[in-house]
Amino acid sequence: MTMKTFFRRWAFFISSLPLLTLAGACKGAEGKLLAVEGAWYQSLGFPTRAIGAYLRAREYPEVSAYAEFGLGAVYQALGEHRAALARYQSAEEGALRAGHPELLYRVRYNRGIALFSGGDYEGAAAAFRGALEAESSRIDAKRNLELSLLRQDALLSAARAAGQARVDDEGDGASALFNYLRTKEEEQWKNQDWDAGGGYTGPDY
Repeated sequence: MTMKTFFRRWAFFISSLPLLTLAGACKGAEGKLLAVEGAWYQSLGFPTRAIGAYLRAREYPEVSAYAEFGLGAVYQALGEHRAALARYQSAEEGALRAGHPELLYRVRYNRGIALFSGGDYEGAAAAFRGALEAESSRIDAKRNLELSLLRQDALLSAARAAGQARVDDEGDGASALFNYLRTKEEEQWKNQDWDAGGGYTGPDY
């Protein structure tokens, strides 16, 4: 492990500690320590150990919302966006019950990142709006909201263009079919038993 990687992971671990202190005084330290342990393993790149610690921490009501958030972050890092979104939903419910705006912001922000990564730009925009409702001064959420809206507009424009192209193609197909039928009709007339001089050469009844 390079020093740069070590300090980056250490910074991640340190940044997770304010989340835990927002939970207030715990009745017991075990749940809080398990949540810290999960964040530590996550910062070191040990997702299995982090998940185990977060699952145990989830059993303690005072830190369960933070443990759910931690689980969501681990699943998101592993590319398991559906599992991450489910954990973020539980974490948001817990954050709302406990009245923790910082946790609520991070949950909604991370949900926005997960949805954006999955191509759901409309859902991502809604998540970033929710994050700004919790913490209105966050620049990252504002920028990601703008980016989500831009991607959403680009998709709508592409869909309109594709729809118009489909209509044009269908119109071209109808014209081609009309031209084909007209050609066949002309050939049918040309194939009648008339000679070049206009005389009838068919059977003499």
